[in-house]
Amino acid sequence: MISSHAFLTIAIWSANILLSTHLSFAGTPQKPNITEPSDNPKGFPENPIKKVGWDLVANDEFDGPKLNEELWIPDYLPGRYVPPYPPHYYFTNGAMHLTVNHPEARISNSGYQSVSSIQTYNCYNLHLDYSKSKPEDVPTINKFTQLYGWYEIRAKHVGPMHHVAFWALEARPKGSEIDITEDPASPAPNWHHWGSPPFPAKRKRVKSYDAITTKKQRATEFHIYALEVHHDGARIYHDNQLVEEVTMDWKQRGETPLMFILGIYGSKRKEDHDKKQEYVIDYFRAYRKTEHPSKEGREEDAHPHISTER
Repeated sequence: MISSHAFLTIAIWSANILLSTHLSFAGTPQKPNITEPSDNPKGFPENPIKKVGWDLVANDEFDGPKLNEELWIPDYLPGRYVPPYPPHYYFTNGAMHLTVNHPEARISNSGYQSVSSIQTYNCYNLHLDYSKSKPEDVPTINKFTQLYGWYEIRAKHVGPMHHVAFWALEARPKGSEIDITEDPASPAPNWHHWGSPPFPAKRKRVKSYDAITTKKQRATEFHIYALEVHHDGARIYHDNQLVEEVTMDWKQRGETPLMFILGIYGSKRKEDHDKKQEYVIDYFRAYRKTEHPSKEGREEDAHPHISTER
């Protein structure tokens, strides 16, 4: 038999749970019609910002509360799309969340729920079709471009989007494109020459992204994606492991510097439009080789790698 004191204790405990639950929902802003996926904060640790043999030349740690417009153009390929696609984003826990779940988001011409993207450079005819605009309406804007160097992000993608984009493009009209990742639609690196000479000259796939991480890990954990451009070609890395290397005569191509794009393309399926879709980016960092590295550093120390143990 349960005593009256025990009944009273249980009643008070139950009332406290109901009250605390009510207060939690009442005091926390809710995003209507958004299905929240499970989120595992664990992932591959961020690399040290200081790298032996390399100088940091540009970075964004995405601490907010506003977008750093000294580095980023808050638009998606201005001039290619009329009206434009302004990015939708917010900052929390030291990361930027690019999202397509916004009242003003609209269906793209390609059928994506929306596109939310930022970039470091723009010019007329930068990427594919600019027939809806005139050259005088699209000024050249250069926030950051560089060819030779190391370019790295730490990020994850949340929800059933079509793909995210970490791109590098030659900063000129019809410049060729390097897709460091377009996960989940196309996680492997891709190279596109838009009216340019063959790009690259030779490719060697060393390892796939899926051999390093699973799609589920990349969607719930932060992982590192990096591009290294050197005088004889380029290398792409995932969690500090070499994925692909290419041969390229950059001088023959005119040594055009690269610009960078970070973006998310929402799902093409209407049943996904009420589900949370975000590209969560912890940081973007750009380096160039130190002109006079320390004699104390070994050759392997001049490479911005750390342990690949998880």
